[in-house]
Amino acid sequence: MKYFLLIVLVLFFRLGFSQVLVRVGNENITRSEFLTAFHKNNTNKQVGEKAYRDYLDLYIRYRLKVKAALDLRMDTLPGQITELQNFKAQIVDQYINDEVSLNLMVKEAFKRSQQDLQLAYIFVAVAKNASPSDTAKAWKKIQEAAQALQQKKDFADVAVQYSDDPFVKSNKGDLHWITVFDLPYGMENIAYSTSGGMFSPVTRIESGYVIIKKIAERPAVGRIHIEQILVAFPYEANANAKAETKRRADSIYKAVTNGAVFAEMARKFSGDNLSYQLGGALPEFGIGKYEWGFENTAYGLKKDGEISRPYESAFGYHIIKRIKRIPIRAVADTKINDELKEKIKADPRIAISKQLLLKAILQQMKFRENIPAGDALWDYTDSVMQNKKSAANSPISSEAVLFSFPEKNYRRSARRIRDRLVFAVHFPYLS
Repeated sequence: MKYFLLIVLVLFFRLGFSQVLVRVGNENITRSEFLTAFHKNNTNKQVGEKAYRDYLDLYIRYRLKVKAALDLRMDTLPGQITELQNFKAQIVDQYINDEVSLNLMVKEAFKRSQQDLQLAYIFVAVAKNASPSDTAKAWKKIQEAAQALQQKKDFADVAVQYSDDPFVKSNKGDLHWITVFDLPYGMENIAYSTSGGMFSPVTRIESGYVIIKKIAERPAVGRIHIEQILVAFPYEANANAKAETKRRADSIYKAVTNGAVFAEMARKFSGDNLSYQLGGALPEFGIGKYEWGFENTAYGLKKDGEISRPYESAFGYHIIKRIKRIPIRAVADTKINDELKEKIKADPRIAISKQLLLKAILQQMKFRENIPAGDALWDYTDSVMQNKKSAANSPISSEAVLFSFPEKNYRRSARRIRDRLVFAVHFPYLS
């Protein structure tokens, strides 16, 4: 397709900012528009006429390609629409990360990283789509557990009786030691705000109700780097097979403590398929990463190079060698803050930062809503979409304002129902 192209090149200081430089079809490119694009993409401090001419040539080609693509309706292709939506999502995600609240979360995470907590908990599950009756049953159950604790009954016994944790019979509700980022954010907040030796009130989290007891706290032990040899139990091992595994583990332990190279023994004898090729080396880790007995054995080693006696787990016998301990930094420098910021951005807690920013934006825009309580709006929406009359006792009138900005009101009339559905998809927290 041919376009009528008129190019006017004159000295820029003689042109007004609204002066037309180029006309592509029926679209005008002004001096202001061109200079904005030029300075955005040109990083050289000193520019001359050649730089302007070269960039104008590139800019014209770009605009011609865009015009041709629009004429071919390429913007309506499903692949292009999907790509645009993905790009918008990336931009929006960056925009709604509130730097102020994000920095507050960084400070909070750093402060919490200085302490480890030993916790126990009672958990009563509530499904996301639970009926009111099921929710009421869960509430009654957790309240009975709380009442038993108020009567000074043993926390472990109450946990075994009431908790929905599938491992409660073996762990008695004990979560052992945790630190920041080890628990869902809601549980973490409860844990760090509960006094030592006390248990929290019943608290609603996303998956149900919890009561958390803080058993103890200590200065953070930091991270650790180890090598291990796993002498694994055979599949469905009986008592004799386990005893033979123990004898093999003791033999290997004796060899490495008498001078055999630990990494070589790991390559030959370790049953850990993820680490044996690396001489038994595991990535450095902190508390809450592995089974608590394994962690206690690793952290119980007092110096670099020390080797533990074989520790029995459900998988077999572990022989652990301490490579080094990495203490928690006491001062939040730029590197630590950046690391914490990235962790927070990858954690569900970032949604809170986004909600705070959204709230501030809506306040600045003077957003107001008039959404009725309960399901009345959705009942009305369903009736409109199905071409049915709304219920006679519906609290919603067809022309009442649903939400508004200073310049515009959005009503509940039939023609606005689709707008409401789109709004609910993009802003579910306002629904």
